[in-house]
Amino acid sequence: MLYRKTGPDIISADKITQAFWYPGAQHGGPLAALVVYLVEQVANPVTMQIVRLYMTLIRPVSVGDMRWELSVIKQGRMIQEIQIIFTQNHKPVLRATTLSYRVADVKVDCDAMSLPAQLADKGGDSITWPEQPEIHFAKDAVNISVVKGAPLRHHGEGAMWIRPNFDYLIDQEKLSPLGCVAMVSDFGNALSSLISVEEGRFINADLSMEALRAPVDDHLLLQAQTMAYDKGFGVVKGKIYDSEGLVALCHQTILLERN
Repeated sequence: MLYRKTGPDIISADKITQAFWYPGAQHGGPLAALVVYLVEQVANPVTMQIVRLYMTLIRPVSVGDMRWELSVIKQGRMIQEIQIIFTQNHKPVLRATTLSYRVADVKVDCDAMSLPAQLADKGGDSITWPEQPEIHFAKDAVNISVVKGAPLRHHGEGAMWIRPNFDYLIDQEKLSPLGCVAMVSDFGNALSSLISVEEGRFINADLSMEALRAPVDDHLLLQAQTMAYDKGFGVVKGKIYDSEGLVALCHQTILLERN
């Protein structure tokens, strides 16, 4: 279990949610999944799906208690927009907005949606993580199989299969299919780093996910590429697949820093 409710508007994060960049601060993946969970609890008059999530990490989100506030910005028959803000010590630490559309049966033809055949094999290499911190989300809460590239090792482009290995996201609630997609969307910078972890850092202060559909299961392929000039920042673009094809697009903006 990654999170537990400790009050009507308070959620406490377990230590396993922490990132390896900032011991004691949370990885963006479980936070994105938590945002999706909170949005999915809002009742709708018709069937809706989150089609876009945008999340800004205003400052490091510490492991432990967070106060949260949800606001419905727009509630219509076809479109819903929600904002969520997390605060700690009376300061905002995370702001997220989601856009949901009504689901309808509208037939279309669209190419380039299939899972790339060369990346379909779910067997691959594991990631060699830095020794510290001893416990962190990417190492201990998900199973990763690298099928292209060398995450954390200055490659620029890569692909890996990711699957959660925890039972519950919050209390006795399991990770939802779109929550899993949101979680995976925060792994692109590590997967496609232009600077090795020994040389410096490649941290993101935001992430976005644009979902085409919910995945058929929780074993997802992330394909990512980092693009940057010599300006100290860059953009990561990614695609997320399940065994049946493309599920979502994702993006991060990153700060690049050499030791």
